Amino acid sequence: MGIRAWLVVPVVVAACANRAWRPAVVGELHDPAARDVRLAFGDGQNGTEIVLAMLEQAKAARVSAISSFAVQVGSCTRSIESDGQPVAATRIEPVGDAPQPDDLIVVRAQETRYSCTRVARPTPSTSGAGDARGQPQLAPTRSVESKDCSLLPVDHVVMRHRTDLDHRFVPPDWAEVAKQAGVQLRFGPMRCAGPPKSELRARFHEGVNPPATAAAQHATLPTLPTPETISALVERAQAAALTRKPDEAVELAHQAISASAATDLLATLDEARREQLAGTIAHAHFLTVEIEVDKLARQIQARDIDQGWATEVGAGLDRIALRYLRIKDLVRVPSAMPWLRAAEARLAELHLQVAARLERAGETTAAEREREKARALTATPQ
Repeated sequence: MGIRAWLVVPVVVAACANRAWRPAVVGELHDPAARDVRLAFGDGQNGTEIVLAMLEQAKAARVSAISSFAVQVGSCTRSIESDGQPVAATRIEPVGDAPQPDDLIVVRAQETRYSCTRVARPTPSTSGAGDARGQPQLAPTRSVESKDCSLLPVDHVVMRHRTDLDHRFVPPDWAEVAKQAGVQLRFGPMRCAGPPKSELRARFHEGVNPPATAAAQHATLPTLPTPETISALVERAQAAALTRKPDEAVELAHQAISASAATDLLATLDEARREQLAGTIAHAHFLTVEIEVDKLARQIQARDIDQGWATEVGAGLDRIALRYLRIKDLVRVPSAMPWLRAAEARLAELHLQVAARLERAGETTAAEREREKARALTATPQ
């Protein structure tokens, strides 16, 4: 459950002026008077909701800066950084292991979306004093604004870190955070280490205003990935694989997977484009095995057939089979199926290469066993 299922907040706002609250959000900041704030939560938490709750506390305290802003889910922690307004402060160096590509999963998930609506009603009031004719005078117009927030169910295809899926954590919608709080944020790096717990934490600073550096003032935001840029990376990876450049193919495939996770890109697309992009990500995972496939193909032809050869080749086939099988876990939507079939066909081709080598060496019985494995792979119903 989230920390709040719904929220209605009445706010009195002067019509003539509304001073915006814009705290600096920095990595680390030396301030002995800073106050540590932690919000613990359980499984199923909506990240937008709890980030806005933290920012509401900061706004109520009129803090000038927030540092060491981070969310921990299970054993993994992500920093929360300013998006577009970097300041002169030391960035937190994350501790622990970086997630691997196998920690990013495409899945159809039933989640929640945190949404708020605002309704303002003008409430003119009298000043209590009369004019020269004894008529009551109106005070400056004021309005009462109600903010009604709720968690709405959504069913969509998304890419999530494995730890988020394990704890049913919905990452913050940073556009909604900016809309509601006026603060532009984004996730920094994730690192996984230490005992598991789930909490949002930050340090509040009052009267501390870190100055922007010259470099920060001229900083430009990174270009956000699009489905087209991810497809282009995968196309380049495929071309590298076809020209027997496995290292380049794998590097480009990993770039495509990482770009897909840089923002909650899948959640922003319509259903058809989500499925298409999910299939592209499955293709990228298929290509991440190219180095091992190339290595095994060389091993099959590289040495005389003996027990050592049989052990190495058998172990290589098993490793590749497990890597290909992981595609089903990493991309859990129908558009992954063509690449599962492609993986079985590639594995069958390797078994046939082994069979041909055994046949040339006069090992006809062993060769037939390998051909039977290849037939079983290509005949497996999906």
